[in-house]
Amino acid sequence: MAVIILYDNVQKGKLQSLTGDIKSYIFSIARNKSLELHRKYKREIRQEEFSTPLKSYIVEESIIEKENLEERIETSYKALQILGDPCKTLLQLYYYKSMKMEDISQLMGYKNAATTKNQKYKCLKRLQSIYQTHKLQNDSVE
Repeated sequence: MAVIILYDNVQKGKLQSLTGDIKSYIFSIARNKSLELHRKYKREIRQEEFSTPLKSYIVEESIIEKENLEERIETSYKALQILGDPCKTLLQLYYYKSMKMEDISQLMGYKNAATTKNQKYKCLKRLQSIYQTHKLQNDSVE
């Protein structure tokens, strides 16, 4: 195989002159190919060895993550319900409907966009506080 690679390198113009002995060049080709095959074999064995336990671990982790996400969504929804209007409406218009502050100001009767932005900030802080309180209550129940 090393001789074939030597021939291909000469034909393709990759090898135009040798600085050392031809035996050394052929030996280094064989050595490099052998290392390449070893790395490939090692990688395949490693994937086979760890694929089954790793897959089960990943599946378990994704189930736990999904449950955590569902709990966070449920807690967020409950916190939003506790928050009530007008904060609930303001946050929904901004985050869910992607409305601009100016449009929300007109719709909800605020003085200007700066006032609306300030109110949104206060509502968001209140929502975060309710969320944390609700989350702590749920954690203490479990």
